[in-house]
Amino acid sequence: MTLGEALCKKYALTSFRNGGCSLAILAINEALEAAAVIAEEQKQVDVAARIRSLRWSETEMSIPQAA
Repeated sequence: MTLGEALCKKYALTSFRNGGCSLAILAINEALEAAAVIAEEQKQVDVAARIRSLRWSETEMSIPQAA
């Protein structure tokens, strides 16, 4: 079970829309990216790569915009 699967199961993090994204998952992905950037700034490229591997989705997720 991946980190994402474990957290989704434990905290019931799901999207209520077909094809949509959960804001909780989006926030976690953004926090992981911020941590990876900090690791890169500290010249810890291997740590940054490991942090990025924890992302829940390979595709970029974004908050839907109102029309």
